[in-house]
Amino acid sequence: TDQNNENSWGSILWSASSWALAIGNCAADIVPVAKAVKIAAGIASFMADIKENYDADQKCRNKYKTKRLRTRTVFSVDPNEKTGNPGAGNARFVNTDMMSYTIHFENLATATSSALEVGISDTLNKEVFDLAKLRFTGFSFGDTLISLNEDTLFVSRLIDLSPEKDILLSFMAEADTATGIVRWAFRSLDRITGELTEDPDAGFLPPNVNSPDGEGYVSFTVPLRHGLPDNTVISNQATIVFDLNKPISTNVFSNVLDNTPPVSDIHAAYLQNDTTIVVSVNGEDAASGIASFIITVAHNDGEPVPWTTLYLNREARFVPPYNGTWKFFCRAVDFADNYEPAGEIPSAQVTVSNLSTPSTFSGSFSIYPNPARSKLFIHSQNIGIMHYEIISSEGLCMKKGYLKQEQEEIDISSLPAGIYLVKIVQKNTVVTRKLVVQ
Repeated sequence: TDQNNENSWGSILWSASSWALAIGNCAADIVPVAKAVKIAAGIASFMADIKENYDADQKCRNKYKTKRLRTRTVFSVDPNEKTGNPGAGNARFVNTDMMSYTIHFENLATATSSALEVGISDTLNKEVFDLAKLRFTGFSFGDTLISLNEDTLFVSRLIDLSPEKDILLSFMAEADTATGIVRWAFRSLDRITGELTEDPDAGFLPPNVNSPDGEGYVSFTVPLRHGLPDNTVISNQATIVFDLNKPISTNVFSNVLDNTPPVSDIHAAYLQNDTTIVVSVNGEDAASGIASFIITVAHNDGEPVPWTTLYLNREARFVPPYNGTWKFFCRAVDFADNYEPAGEIPSAQVTVSNLSTPSTFSGSFSIYPNPARSKLFIHSQNIGIMHYEIISSEGLCMKKGYLKQEQEEIDISSLPAGIYLVKIVQKNTVVTRKLVVQ
């Protein structure tokens, strides 16, 4: 007992333990021993809860430096989440040198008071991130969004929230390049004293009964250090604190680095019996894997034009519309969106010489524009009704109809990019023309 004759918490808890033991011994004479022990343990737990609540009250009194406080039981509640570069696949493969992060927080609708303070911290790996070039890009609370573009590692704002709330909101963000710690702080200030308001209902972030009233976020960008190898895992995690609540960690957000383009290989073989060129592809990638193969084709010394893109399949069939040398070029693309450099030398080529189709256009027909995108015009000087077909390089009839006038307009907006054969038939006469759709 001290001079004020007040019991210390140690003596109170000792007395509580003694009471619990005595009641347990007494109860053991009436009820089974197991139940007696449970009763005693419950009493001890109850006293521990009282001690925890007392400590929280003293922390609050010390925070506001006063012994006289009007009190009622209130609390704010914060779920949280960290998001970043979406990347590709479950591993979130990225090929960028700049990482972008957003840390979300929310005062749940079940909370009984507004949040007066929200503190956020995020520790970044100095071996992975170039912290000197970190930039704060914005923050939000409720329906207020504020963008930041200062070229600095420290940002502060003082925002007047009147007339909705009679407070000032202090916002601060700073990054410490020595420790790698990034911090943000929101504080609800009394506009007269400039100190943290004591009114639990005056906080800047109310319970999120009407979204997005109780939601907020902070965002920033930070570049990666140069020279990081492929398959480097880039991960970090933030911590959020609402008022006097315990810190809560966000999810760990991770990406995997992939900056190396894939490499492809293509083969072509001509099947004379069905006049088809079988094109097969393969490739390798260091990290995320190959997503697709983009194949272009050229006739003789002409410019390559888009033919097809292979995804799951590794083989396609090309129907040459006429004789000559057909050259194939391939570019692989991985899931991190790295593109294999385009080559000027064809990866594969095949010479076709057994087709009866003429190598040049004959007859009084013309088609334009060529290449075409959404519309194709067929002009004819012949008289009579003619039939047309647009055939893909795989030999499929993609569009057909009749030419009833000297110039016919045809909608080809639904055709995928590639090489097509336009076939025009009048009685026993057939004329073909190559068409490139972009």
